[in-house]
Amino acid sequence: MTYIPKSQIIENQNAKEGELIYAESGIPYSGKYFVIQGLAYAGERPEEGKPLIPLDQPDVNTLAEIQALLGAATGVYSFFKSRMDLVRGIKEKFVPAQPVQAQGEGSSPRQGISFFTQKTNDPNKIIKEIKDPNSIAILRQDPLYIVVEIDFSSPNASQQIEDGNKKLPGLKTFVNL
Repeated sequence: MTYIPKSQIIENQNAKEGELIYAESGIPYSGKYFVIQGLAYAGERPEEGKPLIPLDQPDVNTLAEIQALLGAATGVYSFFKSRMDLVRGIKEKFVPAQPVQAQGEGSSPRQGISFFTQKTNDPNKIIKEIKDPNSIAILRQDPLYIVVEIDFSSPNASQQIEDGNKKLPGLKTFVNL
């Protein structure tokens, strides 16, 4: 971390439930935080030699929709519970983002049904393949994820890929077709 004058750091702030999330995982954060140049970080103040843990605000539109449907208190609880369950239960079950070789590139053609997902608020727009059926059901209900199903054994698999590419730009490249 480069030196930042103490006058430019707002220390010892307190986040209540629903105000901040960990920027990397989307898990809710409550507790002490500090602000440097308009960006929030976990902890009371920056410490020499320790990495900064960035925080962010939750997706306000999704939170507002849930609050309108379920009421403020229930909406906040349900929103964060679903996010925590999602991150806890699915993070390890994603298949690493690797393109699938097409026929003629040294692999056999793809067969069967595959599911692909992308987090809507991910600035990197990373597409991942999902193998776990329970994860697929959970992600389909989460408004922060788009899930596309492709049956590679179907005669219209190419059309499914084209349609999926409209929902998940880059899917066609991801499956390498």
